[in-house]
Amino acid sequence: MSTPSPLPQFKDPQLLEQALTHTSYAYENNLVAVNNQRLEFLGDAVVDFVVGEMLYHCYAQMAEGELTRRRSMLVDETNLARLANQINLGEKLKLGKGTDLSGGRRSPSILSDAFEAVIGAYYLDSGFAAVKIYLEGLFAPILETTRVVNSKSMFQQWVLGNISSNPPEYRIIAESGPAHNKHFTAEVVVDGKSYGVGSGHKKQEAEKQAAEAALRQVGLL
Repeated sequence: MSTPSPLPQFKDPQLLEQALTHTSYAYENNLVAVNNQRLEFLGDAVVDFVVGEMLYHCYAQMAEGELTRRRSMLVDETNLARLANQINLGEKLKLGKGTDLSGGRRSPSILSDAFEAVIGAYYLDSGFAAVKIYLEGLFAPILETTRVVNSKSMFQQWVLGNISSNPPEYRIIAESGPAHNKHFTAEVVVDGKSYGVGSGHKKQEAEKQAAEAALRQVGLL
């Protein structure tokens, strides 16, 4: 089991406390103005921008519509709730008694909102450069995983919609190096024709590179 990522370090702990204060707790304790909704609004904008910039640099030739679709997928409620769990936000939230008893600490909506609130608070606390580094550390592994899946998925969709009823076939055509540092070369083939070759230290990485080479060949990347 992987070690949970830490919360960012705050210079002003009151900002973090506000980010962790759900409206249910605020209303129960007559702290209506001290909740995380405004910080959530700010954090939503910061997360969108940072993830958008990451996608922009990662996919240099991708059209605006596809970039928007991928950003929406990366910052949806499910994914942000997963990141909130990764930094153990659920156990740190200040919830009203009813919300807590009804499973609020596991609610994807509450968790994703709290994640955005923490990001908004961290932006106010430490500035854009710090929050950018923090978010990139959380999103880079997710982006790499979706990049592998999406490159192969995009090419398969193009193949099935344009040239063949048969999906692409990925073949490992070469291996080199010692067992602890293997290097693989993969080729993607459609109906016997090669569309791209890629390499990497993992088979998955080599297949991803082959898919991206194929996407470049057909003008989609």
